[in-house]
Amino acid sequence: MEIIFFIVWLGLIVWLGLAIATGFAASYRGRSPAGWFFLAMVISPLLALILLIAFPPRRASPSKQCKFCRSEIDREATVCPHCQRDITPTQAEIELQQAEVEQQNAKALYDRRQSWIAVGILTVVIAYLFWGTVMR
Repeated sequence: MEIIFFIVWLGLIVWLGLAIATGFAASYRGRSPAGWFFLAMVISPLLALILLIAFPPRRASPSKQCKFCRSEIDREATVCPHCQRDITPTQAEIELQQAEVEQQNAKALYDRRQSWIAVGILTVVIAYLFWGTVMR
């Protein structure tokens, strides 16, 4: 009886640890750590990690690199706070930036499609497993 108690507690501790790791991974990818932690606690940390990987990462705040010192700065900045140089973009840089944004939007649409495909496959697998246990 003690060995079963020990195995159950060990399983719960591992489950909780993996759910916490899922929350940290979500935070690193720019998503809600608390939401992903609770999702991992409810469905499974492994399934939550698979879903987290399926969705594209989000950035917390838009930023860019200074073209002189390569430090990360606010996207709207006109003077770099680190090297104090003027970083007002030229017309060619503005056009290049607009092309990059269009390319990122196209990639985001592709990533969204991939995410929904992954969610659909995961739903089918969970439904199959659930149906198999109910019908026994």
